[in-house]
Amino acid sequence: MNFIKYFTFRFNFLLFSVTFLTIGFSNGVVINEVHYNPSLNLGFEDSDYEFIELYNYTDTDIDITGWSLLSTEIHYQFGHYILEAGEYAVLCRNADTYEGCIDYNDGALYNDGEQLYLLDAHHNMIDYILYDDGQDANDEFPPQADAEGSSIELIDPSLAFGNDGTAEGSDWQASSQINGTPGYQNSNGGDLEPDNNIAFGAFCDSKVEILYNSNIDIAGFQFDLTGLTIENTFGGIAEESGFSVSNSEGIVIGFSLEGNTIPAGQGVLTNLEVLSVNPTPSCFEEIIISDTDGNPIQSEAGECADLWDDFWNNGDCPDYTLNNFTNLPDPTGLNHLVVIEDILGLEVGDEIGLFDASGLLSSQDCTGEYGEILVGAGVYDGSQMNIVGVGSLNFCDFPDGYQLSGWVEDNPIMIKVWDASQNYEYVATQYSFE
Repeated sequence: MNFIKYFTFRFNFLLFSVTFLTIGFSNGVVINEVHYNPSLNLGFEDSDYEFIELYNYTDTDIDITGWSLLSTEIHYQFGHYILEAGEYAVLCRNADTYEGCIDYNDGALYNDGEQLYLLDAHHNMIDYILYDDGQDANDEFPPQADAEGSSIELIDPSLAFGNDGTAEGSDWQASSQINGTPGYQNSNGGDLEPDNNIAFGAFCDSKVEILYNSNIDIAGFQFDLTGLTIENTFGGIAEESGFSVSNSEGIVIGFSLEGNTIPAGQGVLTNLEVLSVNPTPSCFEEIIISDTDGNPIQSEAGECADLWDDFWNNGDCPDYTLNNFTNLPDPTGLNHLVVIEDILGLEVGDEIGLFDASGLLSSQDCTGEYGEILVGAGVYDGSQMNIVGVGSLNFCDFPDGYQLSGWVEDNPIMIKVWDASQNYEYVATQYSFE
């Protein structure tokens, strides 16, 4: 069976309005940085990492009480607020994402471009930007800010619309730091500085995760480990990307003969099955990560891990207990094994429920009630899933007979998924049985 989770919502709103604005001047404050489409490949929730940064480039504190920042979906008005000289005010969708940012409560920035207005308390326009995603021939803004990790930064305050009266894409640059520089001086505008981190993850049943966090694609990797003996390697994004991963007792090497790459992002690089562990901490040494040109990427090692106790106590194994699809019928002795092999889009901890839309609901009687019934369920742990479906039985043709609830032969199976991270249940629509 191939099971593909495909779940996309897209809402588009058109807002038509007539707004009368008085054109003013920058008054020392400019829209300095915008992060409108953070990279989903980096493991972030897109809209939660959006932000808009204002900058007081003067040597005088400026009272911006009552000022407003407006876009199609964002309508934020400042309460009492003094923007100190040389300081920044960061407005964001999620105040937990960036330290000290101001939550503008609702709305999101459009990924393909829109207008932002900064108005003072008297509705004079202080600054303005009309950004685009840089993907079309006539676009002027840097394309690296469109889901590639960069923000757009104003090159110099003198180029702001409120100062020179023009709103040109050439006035802006892509940040050279991943997720921009909210609340700090803009970057130098060069290419994203390659950065990579390798660290230990969870340890369970003599197996330990090797985690990665990289802002560029990975074409190969090698690292040495001390304090443990490696038996073999398996799984992770390296296996999903078609890498060949091999190991000795203390060295792991991964590469692709077909030229495949591991996409920029974060997650489990690979897993190690450990043969033995020393009482001393296990550490990374000699990390070599290469980019698509074969050049080494700046890489850092995570903290050493004390795996001695974990090794002898089976570690901190995750709890894969069903929490949502729990109303299963009692076993009847009639079972059907459903094997789910290729699972795309699921996260560890998500639940899969097998349903018969017209299954037998009656149990211990002969009422003959039919309807939707959960007949099997399992929790995704990152590997192949084997789910046993409970079949129904009908003994009502016999004296003192009864029925037992479960699936009915030849009825179609419906698959539902419970997204554990979002606490949301939905019906899967794209899958096939083999």
